[in-house]
Amino acid sequence: IRGNIIDGGYFPQGGMQSLVDAFEECFLGHGGEIKRKSFVTKVMVNACKTTGIALKDGEVIPSRVVISNVDATFTYNSLLSEARIADSMIRINKMLPSCSVFIVYLAISTSIKKLLKYNCSAIWNFTGSLYNGLICMFPSVVDPNLSPPDSDSVVLYYGVPFKDKIYWEKNQYEITSFFIQKFLSIFPDVKKTIAFHHSVTPIDLFNQTLNRNGAARGWAPTIEQVNSFFPT
Repeated sequence: IRGNIIDGGYFPQGGMQSLVDAFEECFLGHGGEIKRKSFVTKVMVNACKTTGIALKDGEVIPSRVVISNVDATFTYNSLLSEARIADSMIRINKMLPSCSVFIVYLAISTSIKKLLKYNCSAIWNFTGSLYNGLICMFPSVVDPNLSPPDSDSVVLYYGVPFKDKIYWEKNQYEITSFFIQKFLSIFPDVKKTIAFHHSVTPIDLFNQTLNRNGAARGWAPTIEQVNSFFPT
């Protein structure tokens, strides 16, 4: 968090997908096999030992070791729902996830770098209080290959509470417009150069990650949870 505030954080060269591609290349290079669009419904356990996983289409993949890299709540409540879990793990349902975020992606047909007073990759803009803020990220300022010449990509986001699908269907357009207007209050010269915008809601994040309440940063970094960290 300190690093993000002081220097704006970091981006992998080529965008986030390049990091995923690097993992994939390494994994395949070491003899791994990747199954895409294969939803896992259960981690199978026999006598407290993992025996494999079951997929939504009915396929069973045997394995002595299973690594679950999804939300811990989903792992223990759904994937391991038929296993005998230690009582200490019940505490997961009482732990607080981090807040979710509303994100707006912009493509602008001008150079945002020319408008920046300082050489930075992010702006944390707050007016009056933390509840009236907007974070602006500029990935293509860090990596020019992420946008065409004399154009830039912009990511606007801020923490928001988790609401149901109906709420976001009703308010997504208005909130998107609000984010864009706040961005234009910082960069008014960009108004006529917005070529594209796309927004992502907490419901979208939940559907894509299965993180409880569309959490954007894992567990909430409260003092109590940081001190005890994770049940073992």
